[in-house]
Amino acid sequence: MYGRRGLEIEFDDDEDDDDEPFIVDIQVQDESTTLDVSDDQLQETVDKEDTNLPQILAVAFACVLEDTVDQLGTISNMAGLPRIRKKNEEGKIDETLEELKRHIGSGNIFDPEILAPAEEALQYQKLLKFQKDVHLVRDILEQTINNLATLNNFDCLVDKINEYQTKRVQEKNFLESARENREKLENLQKAFDIEKSEAEREIQEKSEEIGKIKDEIENTIFENGVKMRYVSKWENSRTELNNFIIDTTEENYLNKIKTLNTEIEREKRINKEIETYISQTQEEYEDKILEWMERYDTEIEQLDMDIQVIKEKIESQQLKYAEVKNTYEEHRKFVEKWAAYKEKKRKELERRQAIMEAAIVIQSWWRGIMVRNKLGPYGKKGKKK
Repeated sequence: MYGRRGLEIEFDDDEDDDDEPFIVDIQVQDESTTLDVSDDQLQETVDKEDTNLPQILAVAFACVLEDTVDQLGTISNMAGLPRIRKKNEEGKIDETLEELKRHIGSGNIFDPEILAPAEEALQYQKLLKFQKDVHLVRDILEQTINNLATLNNFDCLVDKINEYQTKRVQEKNFLESARENREKLENLQKAFDIEKSEAEREIQEKSEEIGKIKDEIENTIFENGVKMRYVSKWENSRTELNNFIIDTTEENYLNKIKTLNTEIEREKRINKEIETYISQTQEEYEDKILEWMERYDTEIEQLDMDIQVIKEKIESQQLKYAEVKNTYEEHRKFVEKWAAYKEKKRKELERRQAIMEAAIVIQSWWRGIMVRNKLGPYGKKGKKK
């Protein structure tokens, strides 16, 4: 029989009623146990071949898990913890989180009107996550108790552990991939900033050189104007030559500026394409996360339905067991009455047999006395006349 703080199992031998029943008492400790799983153990799975247990151990473990489920129920019903099915409250919390994201984007994170609700929203999300984890652990432990009580194994617990380890591996791989993508983005951003700085520096240098050349041109024109009276023809040819050189140099510099502007536009386009790719990749990952969350909710609902069906079957079996037990008790009482009746008849027969034997002995003894003493019919007969 089960107990909240212990387990007592009684074995009774039907063949020998004089022997005392064998009782095993297993005490259940109330201390909680913490299981730490390292990253090296994530890819290890539990072998189902070792899950079958003897009946006594299965019942003992079922009792321990039952006590754990009760403690989890106590924790989930503590004051201050949220209820999972209150969708209106969750909607309000989601709105608060969305408002918090908008304030973060606009730089108003320290707005006193949004800071307190944001803290409450984050705290509520943490408590809600804790409550969901408690309910999930309770469901898994109840399934394990059912397996231990009916099949003497804990296959469902092994399946859940393997599934959890697989999800942990997938989550770890996903986070590692996201980290690598972030590092690549940072490196590309740094390279773009460096190239942009170099291009701006070159443009600045060329602009300074153009300014210097323009100053030189003005000086040259001034000098030519002064010398115009003396060497007009020679200065005209000199001016044309200088103008040709200046125009050629300026055209080269303008071509370089145009080339640099083209390179800058190309770098901007590449940066935009990279940002678009990262956004698309992020959306795909978010879609996958939502898909897994929906799949998780669907599987949890299916498991709840299966548990309800099993509970109904258990209640039906318990009713049948009660009927069989009542029939057994009636037959047992009838057999006991019949055995008592047979015993009474046997004792009555033995008593009559003993009385008969005693009467025969007394009769023989009395007959012997009468014969020896020649009394009664055994006395001396008178002579016939």
